[in-house]
Amino acid sequence: MLKPLPRETPLPPALAEVALVNAAEAAAVGSVGLTWWHRAVRAGIAPQPAMRTSRCVRWKMEDVRRFWLAQTEAPQSDVSQRKAKHASAVHYARRRAAQAAQAATAVEV
Repeated sequence: MLKPLPRETPLPPALAEVALVNAAEAAAVGSVGLTWWHRAVRAGIAPQPAMRTSRCVRWKMEDVRRFWLAQTEAPQSDVSQRKAKHASAVHYARRRAAQAAQAATAVEV
């Protein structure tokens, strides 16, 4: 009788090309949410499913791996850099305002 493999067993390289993963697993590889993954697939950014039936959608693990590697190697777009700088500036402005309010409260006491 064959024993099931423990979940910690890594995927053999020979099977990596044919292994199928669901959307949750594909999203988890890139540490994004399921909604983000589905939107990226619909927009044509992420790979299209290799298998699609009424109740089962799967992606090739190799396609998912290549997609996430390309995302990490691609330079950030100007838009994402601007958004990051803006978010950082907003954060520091709020932080300075909170510190000023705290200092004003400490002076009044």
